[in-house]
Amino acid sequence: MIGQLFGLANAGKTNAKGMPGLLQLALIGREFQDVIRFTRPPRAVQTMMFGLLGPVGRLRGYRGLYPEYSRPHGRTTPDSAVLAIAGLGPPDSPGPDADA
Repeated sequence: MIGQLFGLANAGKTNAKGMPGLLQLALIGREFQDVIRFTRPPRAVQTMMFGLLGPVGRLRGYRGLYPEYSRPHGRTTPDSAVLAIAGLGPPDSPGPDADA
């Protein structure tokens, strides 16, 4: 869900506060309801709203899941030291704990 929200923000599909529109949120809420939920409005209201707004959102071309936002977007170059710490690549230079 977080990746989808960041992807929408990177694509310019959110407001100034980084929030997508209500129709988009309804579809994201339904897509990820088994793993996360919004704290507001109350769950019963979300269920009703998402049930009503979801079909409208789909008709307008929105989706709950965008595969293109689930892979690297190539707009930044990851820091090699951070990649090394995460075990995703070799460091550019030995760190302070390297054996001499």
